[in-house]
Amino acid sequence: MVPFNLAATARRPDFGHLVSREAGDLATRFLADRPRFRFWLDLAARRGFHLWFERFEAFMVPGMALHQALRNLSLEEAAIHGLEAGMEQVLILGGGFNTLAARLARRYPQARFLEIDRPSALAAKRRVLGHSGFLAPNLSLIPWDFRRTDLGAALMALPGFHPREPAFFLCEGVLMHFDPKAAENLFDQLAALPCPALRFAFTFMEPDGNGAISFRGASRLLAAWQRLRGQRFTWGLSTRDLGSFLARRGFALEEVADAGVFRKRFLFGVPDVALAEGEKVAIASLVRR
Repeated sequence: MVPFNLAATARRPDFGHLVSREAGDLATRFLADRPRFRFWLDLAARRGFHLWFERFEAFMVPGMALHQALRNLSLEEAAIHGLEAGMEQVLILGGGFNTLAARLARRYPQARFLEIDRPSALAAKRRVLGHSGFLAPNLSLIPWDFRRTDLGAALMALPGFHPREPAFFLCEGVLMHFDPKAAENLFDQLAALPCPALRFAFTFMEPDGNGAISFRGASRLLAAWQRLRGQRFTWGLSTRDLGSFLARRGFALEEVADAGVFRKRFLFGVPDVALAEGEKVAIASLVRR
């Protein structure tokens, strides 16, 4: 539950600065919008919550909340780098309750932001963003399950997408739920777009030595919860094979960020804090020949 993890991290006295005020406030608003989440929101406001929460995480995935906060921060930096480099359209694939597009749309009014997700998810998001004043005119929320249709053809039909202009794509916490063929198709379809420059930032799961796709040290409770919600991890790729996987589809790997990179980049002088491992952030650029 990403909004809760972000809201919880924002309240931490040691790492609260890693979640921007806007991101923390919007995460709290998403929780308050749904009655079944309000209990958790009230719980996070109680004294001593963080001590209890750390113990709870230890039974699920140690360091998950902080990992998700740093994952978001790393991807936000990548998006800002693309915008500063002149990319004027940002497309978020399956954003869920991620607020990156809504927040950056206000900072970069000259750019276009398109967020594509399932209709049910976007209905709640549109309601909260509208009440919070974050529905900027350069932000488009597009109800569409891109996992079930041809991504390239659908994008070319979108009125807000300019296929002949540079584009930055982002897909966070989504690909691990694809079946392998669907994941491969997404990269192939992005590579087929006529954008003169295209960067793709995404997260992926790295299987362990036995081929299992999950977070390191995750308990059986996580697997049970995923089965209950129908959100099992079904696609993963080793970092060793990622470069060749991308190259076969015309992409060049720029960067891979994992827990070790997050510690060096964001957790200065705090090397021993628990941080979930197994999911990584990758940034790749399409190479035009």
